[in-house]
Amino acid sequence: MKPPVCVGCAAVAVRHCPQLGDPVAVRVRKARVRGVYGGFHAPGRGGGLAAASDDGVLPYRHPHAAWFLASQLVVELRRCTVVDLAAEIGGAAGAGAEARGPAAAPGRAPVPGPAATPGASAA
Repeated sequence: MKPPVCVGCAAVAVRHCPQLGDPVAVRVRKARVRGVYGGFHAPGRGGGLAAASDDGVLPYRHPHAAWFLASQLVVELRRCTVVDLAAEIGGAAGAGAEARGPAAAPGRAPVPGPAATPGASAA
């Protein structure tokens, strides 16, 4: 499921992606995959598929899923806390390897729990 992102990757994204503008980081305690976003398709003339409807959300296990072309994952986020991304990035830069733990990659401090930024496909 995307995101989560680590603080190091969030810092790189903020630095290199002008479309993020002033991103908001969210720590999520409970994320539940609900379905997919996309559109229904039906057999078209000439053997291809044609769009049969406007795009929308389809829950998992829907009986018409075979005719649905998904483009994004839909995730319900609960028990969310907005965090100060600038403070998280600054804290990660000063954190030693001991604070990150043995599983963290060099130079990357993991955020405890998933973090999201606007524009991510976690609707």
